[in-house]
This record gives sequence, structure tokens and C-alpha cells, in this order.
Amino acid sequence: MTRQSDDPIDSQPSEPEFEGTQQSIHTETESNKENENSEQAPASGSDSNELSRGRKRSKSETEDHSQPAGGKRATVCQTDQGSRMFFNVNNDIDITRQASQKDISDTFTRVTRQSRHLRKAKLKKKCIQVCLDITAARSASEPSSLHLAEEFKHYLLEGGTIQLTDESQTVLQIVKDSFEITPETTPEDGSPYVNISHSQFTVPVGKTAIIQTYVISSPEVTSIQWFKKEDDEDIPIEFDNKQYFGGSILSPTLIIRKTTIGDHGQYLCTATNCNGTGLSNMTVLSLQSDGNETEALTDKKVSIPARMTDRTFCFYHKGKQIELYCT
Repeated sequence: MTRQSDDPIDSQPSEPEFEGTQQSIHTETESNKENENSEQAPASGSDSNELSRGRKRSKSETEDHSQPAGGKRATVCQTDQGSRMFFNVNNDIDITRQASQKDISDTFTRVTRQSRHLRKAKLKKKCIQVCLDITAARSASEPSSLHLAEEFKHYLLEGGTIQLTDESQTVLQIVKDSFEITPETTPEDGSPYVNISHSQFTVPVGKTAIIQTYVISSPEVTSIQWFKKEDDEDIPIEFDNKQYFGGSILSPTLIIRKTTIGDHGQYLCTATNCNGTGLSNMTVLSLQSDGNETEALTDKKVSIPARMTDRTFCFYHKGKQIELYCT
């Protein structure tokens, strides 16, 4: 499985508010049960093909029959449902020490500045592997689980440490080529999984907007395309390396330099491999004027996709009119 991503995002989003035969340090989320419980019968109507490293969604969950983005049928990557992060350590540590589990969780919380996405850790036998189960974003202002995993990965790869609170003050020796990040659910048809780090970004007018994006795909991605919604149509973005940068297989993140009011709106990204096309979650870019007023989708007709209503936000000036309609 290949993953295309960039360094952690520089611009700020809006501010509203392995298991197997290896020994694992397994960090659970509030929404994901331990792997030992995976043998329980699935809920009525749900798919039972749970995988230890991510569940594949059925076609009914992923297929978008509205043929978005230029008329091509694409597999929609639903809103963030959590992800898992795996890496190995070389230390010979006491796997029965409960405080070691908390030390890893505390380091993740400190690095990502997110205190609600990890609950506890669990140690298992044989060569040591750390597994972090990361919960999904709960609001538009929160980063996606993949973004948190990538942020923690970059922290460790760039020399960051995890120090235990045992008598020896053990610093875990991270195996740098052992990292693996997988979404909790992946498209069943083998098309790419595409995730935009936040559902909402706000930048001042004239500044650079960085819409951080992650693509996970096996086989490899053959093309990346960005779209901006205009009057309920997906308009392809042409990358000229003057105002628009990125949007490539190696760097899928969209970068908009010297933003103008015309750049505000809704954006989405698609990635294609030999199995099909994956469609990202929708994100909203809002432009902030000198008076700290948010310019976003004003005096325009705005179409909010039905499947995205819990993650899509529109802002407007007080006293202005905005028309919302369903199609």
C-alpha cells in the first residue's frame, strides 16, 4: 500500500471552538473496541468482513451514483471514521507495566494537541509493535485522524522521542521504516482513499491557503485532480505554479498563493488508480478580511451535498442574504 502526503500543514484551520504474531502496544479509541472483541457477531445489516488493519466498506456505503467531478463515477471517501497507526520499537521493556501505555498516549496527546482521541494502551506478546487507534474528527475545526497520525509520524521521524516513566526513564527506539497508517474503513473496490485534513479552513485575504490532503492507495495512484464547486458544478482547477500549486501524485495537497475573495468556496479532490477513482470529503475555504469578517459563499446560491450536511459549513455577513437549496 502506498501513501502520498506532504509535511504537516503550515496554515491554521478555522478555530470555532498490528496486531498478528508480534507483540503490540495497542492504544484504543473511545469508538473502537479491542481486537479481541472482533469475533462477536456483527450488528444486524452490517458487513462482517472486519479486518485487523481496517474494514473495507461495501459498495452501498461507498458508491456515489451522482457521478460527481466532471461526470465520472467515483467512490466517495465518507467522513472521517478513525484510523490506525503502527510502528515498531527495539527496546526490551516490561510489557506488563501499565504506565508505559499511558506514556505513549501522553506523548501522542502532547504532539498532536488533541486530548480526546486516545483512551488507553494495551501490551501484547513477542516483538514490540505500537498500535494507535485514533478517533475521527468530531467537528469541522478538528483535524482528521489521518492528519493526527501523520503529524505524530513526522514528529518521531524528525527526532522526537517517547520517554517512559519507568525507573530507567527508557526512551523508545523507533524503527523508522516500520510506520504504517491505515484508515478505519477503505473502499471495497480498491480505489484510492482520499482525505482532506479539515472540513473547514480560514485564512486572511492575500495570504497562502494550504489545504492538506492525504491519499492512500494500492495499487499506486496514476492521477490527482482538484475541483472547486461553482453553482453546483465541479470546476477543475488548473495548476499554473503561479497561484495554484501541488495537486500532484507526490504532493496532492492544494496550495493557493495570494488568495482573493474569489477563492472562497467548497473544494474537493479525486485520486485515480487502475481500480477506479476515490473522492475526498468536502472542505470549505473561508477568506478573512482586515476587519476580521469572514467572507464565504455570500450573495450566491449554495448547494450542500446531502451526504455532507454534518460536515459542511457556510458563513455569511450579518444582514446579507444567502440562499440554500436542495437538488
